[in-house]
Amino acid sequence: MLLRYQVSDHCYMKVLNKLCKYLKLVCITAFLLPYTVVADDFTEMPVDAGRLEVFVECSRCHSMQIVNQQGLTRSAWEKLMVWMVEEQSMIAMDDDKEKLVVDYLSKHYSPEARKEEFQARGRLRYP
Repeated sequence: MLLRYQVSDHCYMKVLNKLCKYLKLVCITAFLLPYTVVADDFTEMPVDAGRLEVFVECSRCHSMQIVNQQGLTRSAWEKLMVWMVEEQSMIAMDDDKEKLVVDYLSKHYSPEARKEEFQARGRLRYP
């Protein structure tokens, strides 16, 4: 009888140790995964004045993929900024920073920019 309990305790400890190793791996992965996504979001943004400001302001609440999907005009970006401050509790930016952010967004995430990007992809695929 005594030997049976010792074996089962030993097996229980082996299983528990393996479980702890897997749990550590899951925790580390869950902790690091958002940082890999953020790095990709930033590095995929067009390099231009306002890039960092746009990334910091926008990624406080959502991924840059949300921004990338919009394709708005300058006037629509301005209205969206007002809506996010008034309705979504976004922290208001000072005028210079907001102008820089809207300039960047309207240059790189506008209907024209999306059209140019689409056409560039087409040229690359079908020379």
